[in-house]
Amino acid sequence: MSQETFLRAYAHLNTFNPQLGKFSTWIYQIARNVIRTYLAKSQRVPQLQELSQEQTLETALADPSPQADPPAACCAKRPSGSCAPHWPSSRTARERC
Repeated sequence: MSQETFLRAYAHLNTFNPQLGKFSTWIYQIARNVIRTYLAKSQRVPQLQELSQEQTLETALADPSPQADPPAACCAKRPSGSCAPHWPSSRTARERC
């Protein structure tokens, strides 16, 4: 992050105005922005989930296609495999998962 701070400072050295503040304040502000950018990017990275050897992507992820059977995809995620008896009859198949 130090390298990025000084690269940005060098690239924008012409924007430094000594009448507005000290050089150290200007560098600290650039460093602060570099850190904020880094933290924002690191929070955007999706969290990875480890799959067991028995699990595949097909069983771990629901099929988003309209032809997919939502109850089967939902029940496949549960260890018991039987979730249909617990669904209220007023809900549609998509709402049940």
